[in-house]
Amino acid sequence: MAHHDHWQNYWNGSVTGSFGSDEPAWYRLHILPRWQTLFESLPDGSRILDIATGNGAVTRVALKVASSAGKQFKIEAVDRVPTRTIDGVTLLPPSPLERFQPPADHYQLITAQFGLEYARPEPVIPRLARALTPEGRIAVIAHHVDSLISQNSREELAQYRSLLQDFPVFERMEKLILIMGESHSKSDRRRLQQNPRAQQARLALNRCIARLTGRHPQGIVIAEVLKQAQYLFQHGGSLSVKERVSHLKRLRQHSLQARQRIIDQLSAALDPARLKRLEQLSREAGLEPLESAPIHDEQGRLLAWELHCRKP
Repeated sequence: MAHHDHWQNYWNGSVTGSFGSDEPAWYRLHILPRWQTLFESLPDGSRILDIATGNGAVTRVALKVASSAGKQFKIEAVDRVPTRTIDGVTLLPPSPLERFQPPADHYQLITAQFGLEYARPEPVIPRLARALTPEGRIAVIAHHVDSLISQNSREELAQYRSLLQDFPVFERMEKLILIMGESHSKSDRRRLQQNPRAQQARLALNRCIARLTGRHPQGIVIAEVLKQAQYLFQHGGSLSVKERVSHLKRLRQHSLQARQRIIDQLSAALDPARLKRLEQLSREAGLEPLESAPIHDEQGRLLAWELHCRKP
């Protein structure tokens, strides 16, 4: 898998943020209002840079606030990989943050939502500091190593490990598809029911799935993958063997890429030591840390870090 292909393919889909097509309730209740309040505080004509922008979750909030308040923001955005363009946002050429060179003394606000922590901070923080105008601010929502997101991600990673490494589910499915062959008619399916090799392959697959689901009885990731694969056996009669095998391989590749995104996210999540390093680099770059605090939901569950700093 080429480096970062898993992210480019993800942003090529119909997603806005890193949580898929649907924003979780905790995001709408506890993250989104923070961005809205921040953008409402900006004066008309402010220049904003959104880094690690993805498909523009933060810039969309800025545009909506500007429209409601009758303001005009000059918004630019950058990501490591090509992402979708948004009317009203200037999408800069793709660049890793470590090599990104924003203009000096240019932006009143630099934002990052679940993105800055993926980059090495030593080359990034000084460049962002130089890019701010006096009194300019950096506002960051970042992954917390002990957050609800990280906890869920560790559980999902365990499911992907079982699915892709510990149990040969995809291999058993492909074997059964090849044995089934071009079984389109009722007579084809009757012959399959009397085929000992097909019966043996089906039993082996079912035993494998039973062990997998037994290990993860509440496994949402596994349930979704099995649901998509089930189509090939229950409703895939109109597809050729080649098409069914290709569909299965795409499903496995999608799982591999999802696993890699989770690995990236868990590796990026900030613990107190890494947060302290960010604050130190900010001070060395001439920034004043304003706030560094964990965000919790109404049940007290930890969601993320919220980080703010200002250029005096």
